[in-house]
Amino acid sequence: MDRTVTHLVTKIASYREGSMLTRERLQVIVRDNFDYLINHEPGGADPWNSPPRRTGDLHAHSGIPLADVLSAYRVGFAMLWETITQLLMKNEDVSTVEVIEAATEMWWRADHFGQDVTDAYRYATTGILLRQEHERSAMVEALITGTIVEQPAVWETASRLEIPETGHLLVAVAVADPISSDPIPGVVAALREIDIASAWRLAPHQAVGLLSLPDDDDAGAAMQCMEKLSTGRVGISSVYKHLAATPRAYYLASVALRSRPRPDVKVRRFDDTPIAALVAAAPDAAAAIAHNVLGPVLALPPHDRDTLLDTFETWLQCSGSVSETAARAYCHPNTVRYRLHKLAEHTGRLTEDPAAASELNAALQAWRLVGQGNDSQA
Repeated sequence: MDRTVTHLVTKIASYREGSMLTRERLQVIVRDNFDYLINHEPGGADPWNSPPRRTGDLHAHSGIPLADVLSAYRVGFAMLWETITQLLMKNEDVSTVEVIEAATEMWWRADHFGQDVTDAYRYATTGILLRQEHERSAMVEALITGTIVEQPAVWETASRLEIPETGHLLVAVAVADPISSDPIPGVVAALREIDIASAWRLAPHQAVGLLSLPDDDDAGAAMQCMEKLSTGRVGISSVYKHLAATPRAYYLASVALRSRPRPDVKVRRFDDTPIAALVAAAPDAAAAIAHNVLGPVLALPPHDRDTLLDTFETWLQCSGSVSETAARAYCHPNTVRYRLHKLAEHTGRLTEDPAAASELNAALQAWRLVGQGNDSQA
């Protein structure tokens, strides 16, 4: 037994002196396992507190890699069998056939023993990962709801989530389609591949993520990644600097999620503009403005409504150039003029009038962000 322990602490890093398990603890484990392997005949279901299962569980909770556990098991068994063989060969009353039979029996027991160790290790690891994920989810929940306000608690939470307290931060809110599926499967690993750390709170209907970007410009990379993985829609906040501001960022991400960009847009980012900020600050008032200014247009069939509003929005982006708008919309300039005329006809506001165009733009942005209040399409 001592020879086995010495070999383990010498050859395997996880068992070296002063590492994850003390030499004294390791001696007890080796003794119990040798005794079990020799005196216990496998059959049926072994108890969960058997030495091999205790070994697997203890090593998982000690953080020792399974590869090292199995390596130690193979070393221990080889040394045990070497000792048994030497004793058998010295005994003249033991025939070669009996040695072979003993070998068969021991290898069968060793296989059963190794499987018990592995099963217990993996079972314990699964439990550990689930607890860690639950804790991380709870910490994300505390951050987005503002439950954590004391500075030391913010520091500790940031450390445990491996998210910096200050940096380039982003909140994402994803909803699934259909609602029972994972809103954004594989997102943690995919973001990690582009050097973006994240922590998530997953619920049946929604996933909320806290992202740490390498720099401000990486918001685009995060959006592209989530665009590929999302099964439904994603709203993200503008980039913010301090973890304590997470509740506000969560609110802005939720506003972005409910917004109405063009139909082919899955990931919707809160536009950090003056109009967007005003809309987010007073969503009910913004919805009322959208309804008062655009009411007759919003009452049109969806295709007609979207055609008029999209054309107007493109016209604004083209600085009022009808020809450039027509090129972007793949239509004739006269079609653009007709649509702008119809918009003016429905709203009573001429797009050529700067004040009226500003009102239409503000109402359109309000509708894009918050719709008409409790809108079923949000």
